[in-house]
Amino acid sequence: MEAEELITKIKDLPRKNQIRVALTEKGRNAYNKAVKRESIHNIMSALSAEGEQRQMAAFLKKIQQRAQLQLTIDAQGKNRQDIRELETGGRRREIGRATPP
Repeated sequence: MEAEELITKIKDLPRKNQIRVALTEKGRNAYNKAVKRESIHNIMSALSAEGEQRQMAAFLKKIQQRAQLQLTIDAQGKNRQDIRELETGGRRREIGRATPP
């Protein structure tokens, strides 16, 4: 860990045979990240291992895709018709009618 600059060794002046070990700033940052990861893992463990976690991942992916689409729309100043075309992969879609294959 000393080679990775996570800790530093400090000689104890009053006791020559003792060495103190202290976290460096990089070491503190690594520790804080590990604690956060553990907290997230504990929170996510409320979901069942298989089904609920898979569902959550699918929901988050869907939300991410919509957010990316919205950001693109906002950046390009698209109107409602343009939005519908982007959502349907470029095919025009009329409300109330089935989308052609």
